[in-house]
Amino acid sequence: MDRMLEILQKFVKEKLAYLTQQDDIQFIFDTDGELVGEIHTEQGFVSHIDFYDADQLANAGIPFSNSAMMNAAVRPNDVTEELKAAEIPRIAWEMKEALDDRALQLDYIVDYDTNYLAVFEEVELRYGLPIPNTGLQLAIKRDGTLSSATFMRQPFTIIYPEHMISKEEARRVLQGVPLVQLSFRQEDWQYVYVPTFDVYGVEADGQLMHLGGKTTYEPLPEVKAIPGSLQDLLLGGRAGQATMDDTEEGFYWEYTAYGELSSPILQQPAFEHACRALQTITGDLYGSYLLEQREHPAEVSIDLQDAACKWITYHFVYCYKGLYLIDHAAEITVHRVTGQIGHVTVPKIPVEKLAVSKPPSITLETANNMARQLVDVKLSMERVDIVNNLYTAVYMIEYPSSPTKGEIKSIDAYSGEIRFVETGLMDIEE
Repeated sequence: MDRMLEILQKFVKEKLAYLTQQDDIQFIFDTDGELVGEIHTEQGFVSHIDFYDADQLANAGIPFSNSAMMNAAVRPNDVTEELKAAEIPRIAWEMKEALDDRALQLDYIVDYDTNYLAVFEEVELRYGLPIPNTGLQLAIKRDGTLSSATFMRQPFTIIYPEHMISKEEARRVLQGVPLVQLSFRQEDWQYVYVPTFDVYGVEADGQLMHLGGKTTYEPLPEVKAIPGSLQDLLLGGRAGQATMDDTEEGFYWEYTAYGELSSPILQQPAFEHACRALQTITGDLYGSYLLEQREHPAEVSIDLQDAACKWITYHFVYCYKGLYLIDHAAEITVHRVTGQIGHVTVPKIPVEKLAVSKPPSITLETANNMARQLVDVKLSMERVDIVNNLYTAVYMIEYPSSPTKGEIKSIDAYSGEIRFVETGLMDIEE
């Protein structure tokens, strides 16, 4: 038996027999001649190992050669017996030692209910911090067998700050800014305080770290309705079919031949056509929508020869009494050149429920003080340049007392109850 199959056999229940080669992929067959997995290589190194159920793939219409694209962490739990969660760290280490000879650290394990995801990372030497996206990720079934392994071997560079503030100073920086803002809880559309997601940490020099630049909201232009049906408006002169669904949750529309254009060409400004579509769908609510604009740190050039760059997605956020319903943003994807629409998602806004929501009994200042008492920072490595794979040390927000190891999800605006984000993170401390 091939050496790799001997190693993998320890971690799967299928009886592995032989491999066949096709380009950079080795297909794994069992003793019955059934295809059970594949091994991908890049530049002479294994980059991905994937085990799957051939019948499941066939039923889903997924070609074998594309199976590595499946997210192993959310696959159905196709096991008959489950191991105790406490055994998973040991099993993850056994798999790592057999498959990867690098000196990696087990950073965390996530329990996805269907599978476990164990993440190993390389460690920088000055602070002993794990470096994200540099090691090995193992998707482990609940019976302790291997579902997939992803190896990350791209070279990286660490840039250390000339001066770094202390953890205490970084915590004080966060405690001096708003950590929560007023919003609505979607289960009952009552008021809650939610994190100000724009801030997620503190840089080494004490500057706040903003998520993708500053966000602004701009009013929409007045648009005139055009004669004809909504379907005609969205098709924009194209032939073919489209999928449309209008329910209590919202409106959904997508052009069947997404990305393909047919004559006649609409030749209408993309933003104007998106606004017209939004106005037609939302009616009188249109005037309360704003265009979400995110300021990016660096200008991004658009290559119109790139199919992905030919389409632009506009985000429209409903504003109610100065509150932006970000989680209920409408999205409309439009072709940059022709203005033809490819995709529309417009969640329903329950204005009648918003109108009868009780005013908060806890003030914004009180809610922020509650968050400030719980917030802390953790020194971490962050990738600051994806193209060149550059990392540096920063202080990331954390809430040490969180029972889920996650950040604050919401603070009830009436009772003050604090809910934390469910992460599925397991305790791997020995």
